[in-house]
Amino acid sequence: MFKRLPYISNGTLLTLSSLMLVVLLVACGSSSTSGTPSTSTPTPAVTPTSTTATAGAMTAYQGNSFTISYPQNWQITKQANNIFIFADSSGAIKMTITVAADPNGTISADSVASAALQAAQVLLKNSKTVSVPSTTTIDGETWNQVSASGTQRLNNQDTDIQVVVIATVHPANSLLSKSFTILYQAPVATFSQDNTTYFQPMLQSFKFA
Repeated sequence: MFKRLPYISNGTLLTLSSLMLVVLLVACGSSSTSGTPSTSTPTPAVTPTSTTATAGAMTAYQGNSFTISYPQNWQITKQANNIFIFADSSGAIKMTITVAADPNGTISADSVASAALQAAQVLLKNSKTVSVPSTTTIDGETWNQVSASGTQRLNNQDTDIQVVVIATVHPANSLLSKSFTILYQAPVATFSQDNTTYFQPMLQSFKFA
């Protein structure tokens, strides 16, 4: 189930381990009744923008080195270590964006995506990989893409969910390079609809800043 990662230095391994821990902490938060970690600090919404996207009214948000629009009635939470969580009121439909320093792209996007998915799978019962295209394009750049499904405790009940992880390094081959990881999930029963209604409009609005 786990993909063997290429050899990397101790410093890089520490960064990669930190990323996996971040994903685990975020995933743990998703199993709470409210869907929002108790240690989080809510971030006020910023300027609303009108759009014809199927998600309805969207609100623009400025994150660390990126901008994105999300459904107006969703909650946004900013945690330490540049983690941004966007979730509906139930917490079952959510998107998490993590930004981490990655000078010269030492950790490849493929390794980042694989590590993030492995961390998410730890909290899934009967986890299995889901076949998705290996790459996707967001804001003109290629992102690695992986996915899995399994059962997770959400709102006090076992729920079959699908998780998709995409990752890229931007800008490439620079001392200022950062890894961008986007993890989004929804119940399997409604994932296709939620993907069309919420996730794709959000991803289409994503821009590097």
